[in-house]
Amino acid sequence: MHTKSGAKEMKKALLYLLLALGITIAGLLLGGALVGFVTGFIDGYRENHPGTTNPEHVMYYVMGASFVLICVVLQLVFLKRGFASYSRGLIPQGQLWKLIVLTMMVMSGMAMIYLTIHNPIAETASTLMGEPDKENLLLHLWLYGHPWCSIPLYALLEVTGDLVLFGGVLRALLEWKHRPMLVIGISTLVMGGVFWLFAENPLLICLSMVMFMIEGWIYECTRSVIPLACGDAFFWIVAFLLMGKDLSSWYYLGGFVLILPSLFYLIKVTDLFKPID
Repeated sequence: MHTKSGAKEMKKALLYLLLALGITIAGLLLGGALVGFVTGFIDGYRENHPGTTNPEHVMYYVMGASFVLICVVLQLVFLKRGFASYSRGLIPQGQLWKLIVLTMMVMSGMAMIYLTIHNPIAETASTLMGEPDKENLLLHLWLYGHPWCSIPLYALLEVTGDLVLFGGVLRALLEWKHRPMLVIGISTLVMGGVFWLFAENPLLICLSMVMFMIEGWIYECTRSVIPLACGDAFFWIVAFLLMGKDLSSWYYLGGFVLILPSLFYLIKVTDLFKPID
């Protein structure tokens, strides 16, 4: 019975992951197809010569709308079907806001370290891998110039990712085999491979893996995505406030000053109610 139940949970984890990937790929393909259509429609409406409208600007808006649509669909599917939830999990009454504040402090420190390693639109925006890609620079400049849509978009992406990856996939994996250090460790290595596809700087990959491991442990102890969602959303608020500024190495120290005591206290608090093998 235990073997059958474990196999079922493993299948659920793979199902959640494949479902999320399918919805994401479908949304991106739809967004890509709409870029040319919207560009041509704008040129026709304004009676411009075909190709007058800058497709890059259209792409930013269309892809932003596509990501919002993807997030909304993922949220509806995972919440309506009961694959994941925004429940309190194991968090006792009166402890939720304490965990949210502590997680936000940890993620604020992570944002400071992240922007110190790689500040994509600062004058000294070079990384260990060389000068930043021009298209990446233009994208970050556009995002930085439109905080009214970019910050909510990034926050929505993070919250949806937390719901799917932690509330859906990781939860099923932990129910399949409750060996948190092993499950979270292997999941972190897998995510490190995914981060490698998108991050130019090896330090960013290491930092992302550390963040994923910390959040995985928080979820294991709380079984709630609420602190993670608030922390990740706050990460991008801090990141956009610091983006474009030349940060000195003192920000490393500031980041660790925020992270270490907050993380220590977070572990101490969650240790009181975390699951026991």
